[in-house]
Amino acid sequence: MERAQPAKHHTILVIDVEGFGDHRRTNSPQIAVRDGLYRVVQTAFDVAGVHWAACCHEDRGDAVFVLVPASVPKAVFMAMAL
Repeated sequence: MERAQPAKHHTILVIDVEGFGDHRRTNSPQIAVRDGLYRVVQTAFDVAGVHWAACCHEDRGDAVFVLVPASVPKAVFMAMAL
């Protein structure tokens, strides 16, 4: 009989830009906002000591989904929220 692997608890983050699809916002400003979103998120990860490249991230245009490795303490993200 195969032994079950212990559970791994990853942190999942979803960061979204409110009002991104507003009809007054054309393609050029949307690109700038999206670039800013990634710059801010990656800077926050750097400050927290979490390696962005070690995370799985999926772009959703106006949002980004991030799956953080289970080895990263959850407390890091609580400190970022304060």
